[in-house]
Amino acid sequence: MITFLCAVASLRKSKNTLALLLATVGLAMLTGCGSGSGSGGASGTSGILKTGTVTPAQKSVVETAIVHMITSMSNQAPATVTEGVANYMKTRAEFTSSGVDETGCAWGVYKDGVPLIFINNFRPGPAGKAAPLPVPSPPAQTRAAYIPGTMNALIFQGFPAGYNSDGAQAVSTVASYANTKGYTNMATGATVQQLRSLPVAGIFYYISHGGGAGSTADPYSIWTSSPVGASDANDDDPDNAYDLAHGYLVHAIADIGARDANGNEIPYTNYCFTAGFVKQYMAFNKSALIYLDACNSNSIYSSSMKQAFMSKGAATYGGWSSTLYASVAYPTSEFLFDRMLGTNADGDYKVTPPQRPFDSTASLTDAMGNGLASFPGGVVSGQYAGPSALTFSGGPALLTPSISYLTVQERGQDSPTMGSPTLTINGEFGSTQGTVQVDGTNLTVNSWSDSQIVCVLPDATSVGGSGTVYAISKGMVKSNAVPLTIWYGTVTYTEADIPAPYLRTWTATQNVYFRGDVHAYRTTSGGDPNPQKSLFFRAAGGSACNWTLAWTYPNYTTASPLSGTAPYGVRSMGSSLSGWAFEGTIQPGGKTINIGWTIFGLTTTVTTKPPAPAPGGSAPSTMSVDPTVAATQTGLGSDHFPTYTHPIAASFDSDWILVMMDVAGKYPKAINSHLKWPNISPSHAPTADKGEDDNS
Repeated sequence: MITFLCAVASLRKSKNTLALLLATVGLAMLTGCGSGSGSGGASGTSGILKTGTVTPAQKSVVETAIVHMITSMSNQAPATVTEGVANYMKTRAEFTSSGVDETGCAWGVYKDGVPLIFINNFRPGPAGKAAPLPVPSPPAQTRAAYIPGTMNALIFQGFPAGYNSDGAQAVSTVASYANTKGYTNMATGATVQQLRSLPVAGIFYYISHGGGAGSTADPYSIWTSSPVGASDANDDDPDNAYDLAHGYLVHAIADIGARDANGNEIPYTNYCFTAGFVKQYMAFNKSALIYLDACNSNSIYSSSMKQAFMSKGAATYGGWSSTLYASVAYPTSEFLFDRMLGTNADGDYKVTPPQRPFDSTASLTDAMGNGLASFPGGVVSGQYAGPSALTFSGGPALLTPSISYLTVQERGQDSPTMGSPTLTINGEFGSTQGTVQVDGTNLTVNSWSDSQIVCVLPDATSVGGSGTVYAISKGMVKSNAVPLTIWYGTVTYTEADIPAPYLRTWTATQNVYFRGDVHAYRTTSGGDPNPQKSLFFRAAGGSACNWTLAWTYPNYTTASPLSGTAPYGVRSMGSSLSGWAFEGTIQPGGKTINIGWTIFGLTTTVTTKPPAPAPGGSAPSTMSVDPTVAATQTGLGSDHFPTYTHPIAASFDSDWILVMMDVAGKYPKAINSHLKWPNISPSHAPTADKGEDDNS
């Protein structure tokens, strides 16, 4: 770059040379104004004609002259400048053809077949926010069911340091978003040499110029930060010479925002890379996202560039359908990466509560609804203006796993000893299996698909039985955090029967845990969170029902056992059934919990040892009693044991309401005289201001 500027300075010192240059420019403008595409335009001769040689020094003279021409025309309309450059190329013997490309670029092909492009479409400076185009319906696409398998990202721009500061800020912002999710920006620069040896990456975001070269074999190219003629970037370099000869590199002149003392544009002459360069030197991870913030980067003129990136492993290709303004492009890229990564850090478009990540299609629809990703034209006046919009090709990009909601399946009441509790995670994950963590503990994954993961869930009292849930891709990209909430407490039920002169009192103490996902989640990017529907739950593993029996009978009566633990669910005990079940529903929208339980079939044996009977009297007897609600007791032929009946397996449903609060312990207590729940409290519950898929 220093060498190039010195050359310009030296040319300015020569008054005779400069006068000759301006005279030539004036002649070219007089003969070519309003000539449309000029000779050799996009509709002209196809292919590259190599009819001779042009030395680097000869090219430097031509390109320096064009730079001065552009500077002298800074106050004229862009279309006029473009036509003037194309017509000037037509007057030079170094070119075989020249014209104006449909992308708004002047171009010429040197006799040695190397194209020169004047990119005059993109304006680094501000232009103001334009009215958005109508929001399109999401395209019918099937997402590539993968997430990048590498944490490498390439986030950079082709403008030199100190120029296009808005672009530099966008690069810094996007890189910080990616870093938040675990990606590492591996880009060190955008010189030709650096672009030849890029690491394999899952994200490729590049800000630069893009333009066409008319009817050349590889018409679309993208600007690099290597100035033509620099000591480390010149046509005599063997690598550059090879790439120029094979159409992998071209020369290009473009505005980078540099101005002279009078405010006139000082364009730079740099190398641009073509689709052939991408095929020759680049490679990307499966499911990589390519995002080019360059004019016409996803248009009919850049189809070869798109195909090249896709052929090197990319799954999604994003770019602009026409020209663009920085003031629209950069806020769009920041918005999209914020939405795709789920960082919730874009202060201009932050939503409350924070939202989970979405793929590129959903995020783009959200962007357009916010007046981004499109504008109605006006970048270049005249025939080169037109509406432009950011579009994605290929499958929708998914940069990170995204959890929408969780469901828990405890051991069933009908088969309490079979299998293990399971956690089902719903959302978008890519089809390649990764890992699942709950409260920092890896769970065993039973199945993994793009939309659902099923894991073995530990008991509620075990590590990993509740807490923050993450789905982590094979490439170690972590999803949004979703809380698996657990409630725990003690429910005591007491019943006393006083069939005089006897006293029977039993107490069931139920230490219960139950869990579920009650956070609200979005189904569309930028939409309102939807509360979970009514959730059915059963007591989680680790819960227990302990019972005691106090039985006062005449001194010749004993009962055993007087305490025990009720098995959870239905258990067979010979010809009878026994067990305990605790279940209910949670209504997150109404913030209520309804509970119910059943205890049945638990027996204690009462042995009577009355005084010795008279001759012919009854012998000592035993009987079985259901201590919960008392099975039918048959009289033993003695007035001391009257018949007592009570319904078997009675259930009790409370009308107790649990209000979800963010401070443990602040819950109303049950008022039913039979029910005591003094210490119910939740763990890992979403707070009032963090009900969505946040990262806390």
